[in-house]
Amino acid sequence: MTVKEHLSKHDEHLSKHDREIAAIRKLILVGMRMINRNQEQINRNQEQINQLTIEVRAVAASVRELTNSLKRGVNGHSRRKIDLQ
Repeated sequence: MTVKEHLSKHDEHLSKHDREIAAIRKLILVGMRMINRNQEQINRNQEQINQLTIEVRAVAASVRELTNSLKRGVNGHSRRKIDLQ
């Protein structure tokens, strides 16, 4: 094998490794983008959960107020109280 052939083979070998390294870098970048998109979606979901939690607490407070008012009776009349237990 001549020196020229040896160098040619060596260049092909390096070229193959360079392509492999470039492909690995691209995979890493794509993975990082996917992670970022997932994190953004997680953040949006968390905001929606927080908003729903606030709304559920408000509804629960309204229901408590309603049941307490029903237990007290209506408009000062002496009707029988409703047992909600």
